[in-house]
This record gives sequence, structure tokens and C-alpha cells, in this order.
Amino acid sequence: MKFDFESVKKIKDSIDLSFLKKVKEAIEELKKGNIILILDSKERENEVDFVVSAEKVKPKHIITLAKKGGGLLCLALDHDLFDKLGFKLMSSSSKDSKGTAMGLAIDAHPRFGITTGISAYERALTINLTTKPWVKPQDFVVPGHIIPLKARKYTLLEREGHTEASVEICKLANLAPAAAICEIMKDDGHMLSEKEAKDFAQKENYKLITIEDIKKYIFYKKTLLKSEAEAHIQNEFGTWKIKVYVDPIKNKEHVALVYGKVENEENVLVRVHSSCLTGDVFGSYKCDCQNQLKLAMKLIKEHGKGVLIYLNQEGRGIGLVNKIKAYAYQEKGLDTVEANKILGFKADERDFYIAGHILKDLKVSSVVLMTNNPNKIKDLILCNVNVVARLPLVCIRKENKAYLETKKNKLGHLL
Repeated sequence: MKFDFESVKKIKDSIDLSFLKKVKEAIEELKKGNIILILDSKERENEVDFVVSAEKVKPKHIITLAKKGGGLLCLALDHDLFDKLGFKLMSSSSKDSKGTAMGLAIDAHPRFGITTGISAYERALTINLTTKPWVKPQDFVVPGHIIPLKARKYTLLEREGHTEASVEICKLANLAPAAAICEIMKDDGHMLSEKEAKDFAQKENYKLITIEDIKKYIFYKKTLLKSEAEAHIQNEFGTWKIKVYVDPIKNKEHVALVYGKVENEENVLVRVHSSCLTGDVFGSYKCDCQNQLKLAMKLIKEHGKGVLIYLNQEGRGIGLVNKIKAYAYQEKGLDTVEANKILGFKADERDFYIAGHILKDLKVSSVVLMTNNPNKIKDLILCNVNVVARLPLVCIRKENKAYLETKKNKLGHLL
């Protein structure tokens, strides 16, 4: 086996891990009871929010959010906490284009000293009350002056909004999963742009992070999957432990075939293989999938230990129907990338983060990845999987030569 260390090193050197430092610093600010700024992507709201932990909120924070923010002061709450407190959504069938789950405005009950509920002191009291372990639905009244927002159950895995980002970073700080948030509006009534947000953060000495930073941090630091079922199977290459994992967002099942002992082992041979019905099952010559699959299992057996991860993402993520439609276009002279784009898809709709979390669940210490695809290496590294080398899997025949040339020239595969 001839391992490729150089291409893995180049990929590692190209990956920006600055999000780890930025998010860690923001977490420390929240723990100290300070305000941070969270910036959305340009493709979404393209806004920046003030964020402060609901557990740490004080009247001075409310004044800052109201006067320097100028947007709508809301309370972002964890999905289960929102339900525990008995809060109700404004609408059970929201038509909000960004999917914001807004609740009926609340105040703390008058027995806690609430009068009108609008002062900075009383709004801080209401917000902070939601984080108390003993709090009950009866401790709040409707209508009020604080709008609670319900985060999605799987937070940023399900929706990349300020609600979910604020809740998630409070969890990362080991604080109650709730935050007071408010958009920042300029004097002319428009929202701060990304550049203006960075200038504002520097001038006012706030830590600024993006929603994408938080999501990357979660992928890197956490293990997001666990096996739902396991047994053993035998094939021509030996006996394998089969473990099934379920993606809770897409509700797709993925498989890990484990050969030998891999827990806490170094240099474990790993193949991350996307499902291919036409190749893996029917033996189509159009692609190299079945040959790669069998070669990977053969090499794992020879190596004595390894993992084959079989991801349920047919047709580079476009599904079987669209894959066959793409085949029809290829029969008319288009290549695999051109066919995808005619159908309205990216050249490759996959990601490989699921595989990274499967490997973390298996507690593999380091990996030799059997692949020609640099994106697999990158995504595993961004899940904090220690990829030490690559083992090429090149299976060329005359029927798939043009296909592999397209993968090399248009998809950047290492062939």
C-alpha cells in the first residue's frame, strides 16, 4: 500500500481553523456576563445581533440592546425550554420566510415585582426568570413585553438562524440555553452590513462571530451521532460488525461496517462510500463505485482493521430519480457535471460530516482515508478526525474513463 501524505498535508494547511479561537473567546465573554455580536450570512438575513446570556442578563444589557441595537428585543429559547415554560407560538403555521418561531409576548407574573413590564429592570427580570430551574408556566403572564423565540430541536443542524445560534453558544458556555438578542440598526434605519458590523465590534470592543463559526465549532468539538442498532454480517472478505446511524435532520440511515478492533487504534483504513445502486448493486460500468467498494473491503481485510462507511446519498446527493435523469443527459453527450447543472443541482450536493461523526463515535484515533476526493479529507478534518494519509482507489476501465476524467478536471479529484 502506497500512502499519500503530501496531499493530506496540503489540505490540512489550507483549512482555516480560526473559528475555534473566535468561538472560544465569545464563550468566555458570555460566561463573564458580557454582550457578544453574532453575524448572519449574506445569503440569509445578513444582519448582526447583540447577544447576552439570559442567565447573566442585567438592566444595563437591556439598555444597551434597546439603545444601541434598535431592532426587536427578543428572548431566544431552547426548543424544550420553550415548551417546559408553556409558551405559545403566535401562529402554528408561520409563513415567515426565514422560519422564525415567534411566541406570544410574555412578562413575569406581578408577584415577582412586575408593574408595567417595560422597564429595563423588569424586562431583565422576565428574561432571567426563564432560566431558573424551579420556574413554572404559571410564573408568566400574556400579553407582555418580551417576545420568546423557539429554537429548532436540533438548533443549527436544522436552521441557521440567530435564535439557534444564540441558544447553542449558551449551551457551549454551560449556561442556561436562553439568550436576549436584538438586531443592530443604523441611524438611517437600515441594518448593519458585514463590514460595518466588524468596524462596530472593533470600535465598541465586542467579540464578533458568525453563525457559521458556531456551527463549525459544534461539528469540530462534539460527537453528534450514536449507533442506533448493531449486529454482524459475513461476506467474501470476512466478518464485519454492522452499525446503523440515523441523521435526525434528513431522517436518512447510514451504515458503518467495522472490521477488527478500531477503537483507540492508529492508522485505521477507512473508506467513506456514497451509495450507488447502479454501480454497487447492478455492477454498472458507467462509474467506478462497485470496484472501489470491493477493493476497499479487500484492503481493509489485508490490513486487519478498518471501517467502511456507507452513506445514503445516491447520485452525489441528488437521489436516484435525478441520477437517472442525469444519465439520460449524459447519453446525449453531456458530462456528469453538466447534467447535474441542467437539472438545477450543484456538481456535487454531498457533504461528509456524517462520516466524521460516525468515526468519532467509533473512537478511531487516526485514519488513512481510501479516497480520490479531497472534499472527504477536508470534511473529516473539520470534524476533528485525525486524517494522517490518503490511499488512492483508482479503478479505470474504458467505459468509465471519460467519467473519471470529468471528476479529475471538474471536481478536483486526485487521479
